[in-house]
Amino acid sequence: MLYASIEVSDWAANFEAMTTTRKPPGTITLTKTEQQLLTRINFRPDSHEEYREVCRAASQLAKSLLKRAAIPEIRLAYFTKPEYNIGSRKSRLEVFESNGTEGDDVLGHPHFLKYLNNARLSSERAPFPGRFPEVGRFVETID
Repeated sequence: MLYASIEVSDWAANFEAMTTTRKPPGTITLTKTEQQLLTRINFRPDSHEEYREVCRAASQLAKSLLKRAAIPEIRLAYFTKPEYNIGSRKSRLEVFESNGTEGDDVLGHPHFLKYLNNARLSSERAPFPGRFPEVGRFVETID
């Protein structure tokens, strides 16, 4: 058996090193400015006015991430390529465009929030505890 030659203590040390030093796949590193924008985003707004403010912050955050090419290629493909949108011949972006939302307006649309949330953006200190618990695990802050 291949594993018979590995000492248990070696395995345990290697496992601990792997789990403590590696970033999860798809981790997006935020600048401090982006981190501040993220704290303004409640992914489940309660009112129309809150939606408007959240969408403005989400648009600014998405533009910043796109400008610095911080979003992994696979996540961009999920949104921009039709083959990643099972059951449709259009990409998710093309769906927005066919409904009359184009260009930068896509990034500020309320329905874009779910894609921004799926990008696994968060903070070590979850800025919205209890509101969206899965947000809060996959981001480092730089600057």
